[in-house]
Amino acid sequence: TSSREEVKLLEIYSENDCSKEATVTAVTKSPTRLTAIIIAKDIGTGFSLRCDVIVDSIHRLEIVTTTRELYAEEAPEEFEVRAYDLYGNEFSTLEGLVFVWDLQTVTDHKAVVPAQTVLRFITFEASPYETPPSIALLEAIGEQGNRVLIEGRQTGFARLSVQMGHPSYKNLPPAEVNLMVIANLILEPQDVYILPRTTISYAVFHLKQGIFHPIEIEGSQYFLQVGDESVAYLEDDGISATGLAIGTTDTIVVETEIPLDYISTQFVSRNGTYIEGTPLSNRKHKNFCKELISIKLLVIN
Repeated sequence: TSSREEVKLLEIYSENDCSKEATVTAVTKSPTRLTAIIIAKDIGTGFSLRCDVIVDSIHRLEIVTTTRELYAEEAPEEFEVRAYDLYGNEFSTLEGLVFVWDLQTVTDHKAVVPAQTVLRFITFEASPYETPPSIALLEAIGEQGNRVLIEGRQTGFARLSVQMGHPSYKNLPPAEVNLMVIANLILEPQDVYILPRTTISYAVFHLKQGIFHPIEIEGSQYFLQVGDESVAYLEDDGISATGLAIGTTDTIVVETEIPLDYISTQFVSRNGTYIEGTPLSNRKHKNFCKELISIKLLVIN
């Protein structure tokens, strides 16, 4: 039973005439914070269980995910929206509510790429993932719920936003996160020990759907660069490095249209898979920089 008519019991799940769980919903239209009491009673023993249900307005939205870096042409990532009241308490569930998710072009980067060419939404039904029942009902009518799947299409930046679908929340600010799509590049060999004045040749692969696709560096948007040229230098073929002196350096795979000395590094990812940079103002053709650099680290001793 419920202590308030604003909180209704929609379904009661019974087994052998014993109710084991129930689905409740808020039907009040008042923005006032309300508390209802749900009581479950054992008829045989008279023992009662009590649960307090707080009904309140959503004050803030937040997007949660396991990553903000997506690989191009790989499995989609799941994004979920969570809601909080005025006091920072998280709502227990948002299942069944309609949300409006949107991909927005990031215009504060000098290399502007339309968001729809970088990312796209994938329905749960069209994905290999299990579809939550509440999401299935919404997708059947062309709506989006509290969870979405997003797939990386090509390297670049885009912004993901979400807002409530109900008109009463039209003034609630949307939640936003910036996402980055990177190429899943593999540089082989990854760890090499060479003697001074000896040369190592590399191979670059693009991992797509579990398959390694070789990349010809010459004529592509990728090039290699050695981090410390006092330890090793890159040969003219662009795919081989020769050791000069004992030490350690990195060999970097870069996706850009201009050399790294045109770029001022702004941010390095936590796992070292990319660098975000901005063109140096004193270099020509700075508008050609994609500001997206994919790297794999290699130690040369």
